Amino acid sequence: AQNPTLINSISTVDLTDYSFPVGTTTIWVRFQNKTTNCFEIKKMTLKKLKAPEVNTEVIPFRCSPENDLLDAVVKITPLDNNKIYTYSFDNGLTFSSTGTFNTNQSETIHYVVSDPNGCKISSNIFVPGYTPPIDMDIQTAIIYCNTPNNHPIITVNNVSVPETGTTYTYEIIEPAGIAPANATGIFSGLTAQTYQVKATDDVTKCYIIKPVEVIKAPEISVVVQSHTDVLCHGESTGAITYAVSNFITSSRYSYELIPNLLGLTSNQSNDIITYEGLTAGNYTFKVTDNL
Repeated sequence: AQNPTLINSISTVDLTDYSFPVGTTTIWVRFQNKTTNCFEIKKMTLKKLKAPEVNTEVIPFRCSPENDLLDAVVKITPLDNNKIYTYSFDNGLTFSSTGTFNTNQSETIHYVVSDPNGCKISSNIFVPGYTPPIDMDIQTAIIYCNTPNNHPIITVNNVSVPETGTTYTYEIIEPAGIAPANATGIFSGLTAQTYQVKATDDVTKCYIIKPVEVIKAPEISVVVQSHTDVLCHGESTGAITYAVSNFITSSRYSYELIPNLLGLTSNQSNDIITYEGLTAGNYTFKVTDNL
């Protein structure tokens, strides 16, 4: 048996520990007989091939226009398109000619790429998981007769289950065109009806739609329940009884008789209000819901 050693630039080095650069390398090797110590020197030309170079990409989870959650895709692209490569996404157990791999869960992909010469490169790619929106917390405000037009009527407080840093675009999709889309989830100037509110993940385009009803508070009303005319000219024997209804809270409305030149005080039983001792004339009864 002979003991080959490198003698051109690094003497007496075991060739098994010598790292050759990529490309063609010429070396001189001395082969020495261990018994007789006779040796010969040979010139050798070695060629070291370059391992495949690739770009990797993870196409994350996203939704189709129909809101179906699509798989994440791991994509490997060689820098040299003139060679035929094979790919493994199970740490080298199996290979195929396809440089893409689909997954429906969060996982670490151990890939290997092999070129026609059998040179390989391997590494790992992490595929982060994603949970699409499943619910919205929506707050609505009751519309009163004096509600300002710019008062928020629908407010989306949050979307479940949010990923860290997720942003959404909010829309009222039904009735269509009722309000412009926005990034706040706040909608003003609405009327009482049912709305379909949509929240769309700006990155994945996954969305959720939820109906919400906006209610208008009852508008207070009043009717003349009865009245008594003045018996004789110049007397104060008239009376009018009013019935108030459609209020929000009985104790939260105010009223007045116009005119009330005599400063008469009403008699109120529940929501029945009576003025007595009236003179002949025309009267207006004004009731205001203080809410």
